[in-house]
Formats: sequence, structure tokens, C-alpha cells
Amino acid sequence: MVAGVFDGHSGLSTVDFTIKKLPDVLCAVNPKMGADNVQNRASLKKIFIEHDKNLAKQGALYYRDSGSTATVAFITPKQCVLAFVGDSPAFILDPDTGKILHEIHKHEPTVPSEQRRIVANGGEVTNDEGDTARVNGCLAVSRAFGDFSLKFKNSRVPEWDVDWATKFCVTADPDVLTFARPAKGILAIFSDGLVETSDGDGLKPLTDVAASVYASIREKKGLKEAADDVLRKHIAESVSDPKDYSGDDLTLLLIDIGLAAPPKKGGAKGISKTRKAKKSGGPKQLLKTIYI
Repeated sequence: MVAGVFDGHSGLSTVDFTIKKLPDVLCAVNPKMGADNVQNRASLKKIFIEHDKNLAKQGALYYRDSGSTATVAFITPKQCVLAFVGDSPAFILDPDTGKILHEIHKHEPTVPSEQRRIVANGGEVTNDEGDTARVNGCLAVSRAFGDFSLKFKNSRVPEWDVDWATKFCVTADPDVLTFARPAKGILAIFSDGLVETSDGDGLKPLTDVAASVYASIREKKGLKEAADDVLRKHIAESVSDPKDYSGDDLTLLLIDIGLAAPPKKGGAKGISKTRKAKKSGGPKQLLKTIYI
């Protein structure tokens, strides 16, 4: 099984292209995922970078300045592999205790290794008062599909003869985490809107989201109902009427990956998308979606 969240920004072209082209490639590689994280990362790095190059081939008038995060899970009979670029979170929850068993980090420009790459490629990390850290004052993540204005010296002229993993301020080179499937475990993948605080001035720790997921799983009969409940509670923290919600878009996937729950065949239906048309500080399109 393959499942993922792609959270677009600054236009829809990058995330739309990704949804159309990447799922079949990911599903084809899923049976090859094993216990060797180095081998998994090498395979997925090639796929992610090649996808980014295919996106660049569409031309500047197509992609403009848009980009997308990607958090993808590969679930095999014995392993779970998480590959990610950007800031769409994911964790594995013990459904009996609520404890987070595994989690991924987000690619922020202030992470020392990310900042070194950005500066080495002629960029800068800005951190204006009242704002989050950004690459060249624009993007709040340091890895993503697209965002070619932050990759190429001339956004209309792709640079084919350089290392796409290291020679750009923003790269689509994924980090990868491989671990054995637990006896019991719930995989949660979601868009970063779910970690927004009610006042919009900060971010919730993943433990808060995990606690909400755990409580909803304990209260509800199924994972779809639990996911619905988590999103409703998040919206209720900000507004009394859901129609008045103006926060970031929301997507949440909850999947039972415990060994007692054999993975389903295929996987394309597990791919989800969150499409966000937003330029930093500007208007945005809100799509609240749940795919289980």
C-alpha cells in the first residue's frame, strides 16, 4: 500500500502535476521497499528528483512559482517507509497507549544543514519579526517539489547539468525513514494546517495532535470517523461555526499499519492531496479533505 499527502502552495500547477504523475511511479516501487534504509533512500531520491525534473520540463508558464510538499508512506508486509520533503507531518501512534512510536521532522530553513546548503548556493534565511523563517524571504520550507524561482538562477531556464540534491537553495531530495511494522500502529499523515494554533501565531507540538487522534480513535468506531472528529475539534478551537473557519487547509489520513492488519493490494487510492493556492501573506484557497 502507498499513501501520501501533497500540500501545494503559490498556485496549483505543481501539486496537480504531482497527483497526476507521481502515484503510479510510487506504487510501482512499493514492492521493492525493504529493510535497508540506505537502499530505500537511494531509490526514492532518484524518483523524487526525476519527478522534479519532469515538472521543470513543463515550462515556466506552466509551473510559475508554485511548489508542493510531499509526505509518502510505503507499507509492505514487514516494513513501513516514510519519504518526505517539506513540512507535512507524519507519525506512527500506538493505539493502546497514545504514544508516538515514530515521527518525521520538517524541512525548515533554520535547520543547520539546510541553512548551510542555502547559503552555499547564494541564498539567505530571513527571519523577520513576527514572521517565520523563510528562504530568501519567501518560502517557509527548504525542500519541496517545484519552487524553481528558488532553485534556478533564472526560473525560466532549468539547470540540468548540476546536482539537483545539493546545488539549489530548495531541493526535492527526500529524507527517508524505514522501520519494521509494529504489532499495533496507526499511521497519521496530515497537512501542516492541523498543527496551527487557534490564534494562528504558533504551532502545536505533534504530541497534541497525537493526543487528539488517540482520543478520537478511542471514542469512535472507525478511523474515518476518528479523522472527521479530529478535524472538527481542530476547527472548533478557532470558530464556533465551521463555515467561518479561515485557517489553513486541512487533510488527515489515518491508516492501520499494525501487523494484525495486512496491507491492502495496490495503493493508488491511498494517495491524497491538499491543494493550497497561497502566496506568502496573500489570499488562499481552502480545501478541507479527508482520505482514508
